[in-house]
Amino acid sequence: MTADRTVILADGGMDAALAAQVQQACAFTGVVCRAWNGRERLDTLAGRAGLVIGVLPAGERRIPGELAGLVTEQLPGVPLVLLAEESLVRPLVSLEGGRVTLLEAPLQPTLLASCARTLLAEAVPAARGWWPAAAADGPAVDRREFRAGACWVGVLDCNGPAGWSGRRTPWLRTEGEGGPALAAGLAFADASGRPTLDQAGGLHGEGSIAAVELHTGGPGARWVFPRSGAAAAGAPDGETVALFSAARLPTFTICDQLSAVGAPVQLATAGGDLVVALAAGPDWLERVRQHAAGGGPALLDALEAELQREPRAFSCVAVELS
Repeated sequence: MTADRTVILADGGMDAALAAQVQQACAFTGVVCRAWNGRERLDTLAGRAGLVIGVLPAGERRIPGELAGLVTEQLPGVPLVLLAEESLVRPLVSLEGGRVTLLEAPLQPTLLASCARTLLAEAVPAARGWWPAAAADGPAVDRREFRAGACWVGVLDCNGPAGWSGRRTPWLRTEGEGGPALAAGLAFADASGRPTLDQAGGLHGEGSIAAVELHTGGPGARWVFPRSGAAAAGAPDGETVALFSAARLPTFTICDQLSAVGAPVQLATAGGDLVVALAAGPDWLERVRQHAAGGGPALLDALEAELQREPRAFSCVAVELS
């Protein structure tokens, strides 16, 4: 969780107004922000530091030496966010498999907050096979955020005021060789407490809806949207998978509408893709459309706020590719 992680703010040489913006974004995210002058040792923060934020001066194409040393020697493996002092090809550029993120000038504090939430998400468990990503107890909202390779995964689950009603809930699966790098979907649990599966072990039998897989092997990274048994029979409005991407036209696509046949739909991935599997009502799909442009964490913020105001049966899993 983000609340027990520390963000290191390398404010040496950073404009005071920019440093204040970063501190405000960290406060909104709910993490502790610690200033760093570029010289003191921070070895004691190993294991607690979750993110380093610094500046990339205009015209520079190399990571500043003190920042490179911090994330490789003192705090090895900690992600680094560089606030560029110039425009970039995109507002957010991810490098080195997600370890280095560039944000263009002028800084968008909401984008920084969303980026920080993504990078501070908890690592997915090492367990193989399907595992429950969230399970609400009563009307309270259960929210979890995970980091899986270059993906942020967020889940929301709520029973609503009526309590448990046999709803479909979020499930995740991470695989090694021979399977998708990541799979997610919404399904009933069977008598043994496991998700309902088809004969191939996929989360797209009669008891499931809204499934997505990310494949990174083979000729190129691609999304695979299995045609679920429920979808083939005509799932209720609002129980579906949608894809948002500013790099695509149209920017928002309901994946069930991409193919009228039973074969899975496959699409090449693009940086910034946000896939949302949803089990709610038809009005919630429009809410997803309205808030998706803010990124995965911001989308979950908006949906969670509505569920807290008016609890109802709801479940979703969102996967965002850096």
